[in-house]
Amino acid sequence: MNAVHQVGLEQRRLVGLLVTGLLLATASRTFAARCGSDPGDAPAIAATRELVDSQCDCAAATTHGDYVKCARQVVDAAENSGLRKSCASSVLRCARKSTCGRPNAVTCCRTTAIGKTSCRIARDSNHCVAPHGGSACVGDYTSCCDACDSGGCVQRPTPTPTPTKPPATLPPPPGFCQSSLGLPRLGRVPFTTTHGSDNCGGANLMPAPAPPFSGQVTDALGQRIGDLGLGCLYTGSLPPASVPDGSTSILDVVGKSGSRLTLAGSTGTGPADCTLGAGPDRHCSNGKPGTDGLGKCTSDTDCGVSPVHDHLVGACNLDANCYFGPPVPVPNGVISACAISAFLTDMCGATDLATNQTMVATNLSSRLYITGDEASPCPRCLGGKCSAGKNVGHTCTGTGSTSTTFECPPDDDRFFGTLTVILSSLGTGTSTLTDARGMFCPDQISSGAFGNDSARKVTETGMPAGGSGNPQAQTLAGTFCLPASGSSIVDGTGHLPGVGALSAPGVLDLSGLVLLPIP
Repeated sequence: MNAVHQVGLEQRRLVGLLVTGLLLATASRTFAARCGSDPGDAPAIAATRELVDSQCDCAAATTHGDYVKCARQVVDAAENSGLRKSCASSVLRCARKSTCGRPNAVTCCRTTAIGKTSCRIARDSNHCVAPHGGSACVGDYTSCCDACDSGGCVQRPTPTPTPTKPPATLPPPPGFCQSSLGLPRLGRVPFTTTHGSDNCGGANLMPAPAPPFSGQVTDALGQRIGDLGLGCLYTGSLPPASVPDGSTSILDVVGKSGSRLTLAGSTGTGPADCTLGAGPDRHCSNGKPGTDGLGKCTSDTDCGVSPVHDHLVGACNLDANCYFGPPVPVPNGVISACAISAFLTDMCGATDLATNQTMVATNLSSRLYITGDEASPCPRCLGGKCSAGKNVGHTCTGTGSTSTTFECPPDDDRFFGTLTVILSSLGTGTSTLTDARGMFCPDQISSGAFGNDSARKVTETGMPAGGSGNPQAQTLAGTFCLPASGSSIVDGTGHLPGVGALSAPGVLDLSGLVLLPIP
């Protein structure tokens, strides 16, 4: 099977095209300018070349022409997703000047007597001959774009194990949660999400979200840059996602002081509504066999992650025990994705029945899958069966209007990376991040928020429960900082570390507290 035919048959290779779109769709640039004039050109070229490497098997190519034809298909598709035409020729040049489809061929780095190095493709290593008075070496890379530098041959780095950060690197629970640890359960408080904005908008807040809004982004003069939709999750410059309606998270009441109740993680009724942290075991989220053939792992290296495939960093994840709502669809054309968020640590918090204020905190592990299905980015539960993905045809129960469920995950080979979301304060009040330079978060590289360089303040506003009825409507909201994921493509696309924002409208059910002596 030649490389061109492989592209048409192997759906998982669509992931590469989607990654290109993810990297390029958020970049605003003038397409007529020469390649290299825009800061997004270099990462765009690097990402597209990585796609060529993943979609066009260099070693298996039957002819060099087949390989170049395959590379051209990838580049053409990337152009349709946003790669500037002036940069497309750079990617194709690297494919043409390669050994792919040329048995025994090598990249040959030839340095002249005056120290000028050039690269050519030699028929074999015996034909890599030094110029008069100079030197020559056989390159470690298949393309002349990588094989040589000013000193001769570039040495391929020795792969080193990619460590997985242990849970101990996460911040400890906030002060208002410390008192909940280890206490017996006195009752339960379920929170069920309801529908928010019909559309959360696009990456960089373009297009704008649909009302109602829960927050906004302003510049140094206090002028509004954009609104934040109600029921929306914003993560750096990545496309925002709607929080699915109809999902329930149950918290245990473990303490009482006057009208104030202390809340802690709960076993709930199962994985869909419990709020306990992940682990202790780890398995590969990308379906790799791991160390035992069943996906068990201790580091990303056990899941096939290497410097060549660093976009898969985060593949070795703690086993999910409880899910923060069902899978979240992120429709965005060919880069449509599905995000599955598991509780990384127990949820905890407090609610005051006199003031109707609530505050919760947790850390989430959000696993990203690039599916490319804009109509249904996540598999759905239709007619009681999974419509697609890893468990297609299996029995399931859908959640809310999206009909998604953790019982219907995407295919493992669509896994693309993991984001750690640290929700240190999600509540019914107002949450604000502000910085005069727009550097809101530790280790933040570029100023601003959500792809807007001029952002200097980000605000999310919750809504306390109102009235005497039960259940009571309220909105939990918060702003926070997202750490780097470790993936160069995800971090580059999302401008991470960076700002995150979330609002979740819902209803708080207090019926389980009727036997508590509340004043």
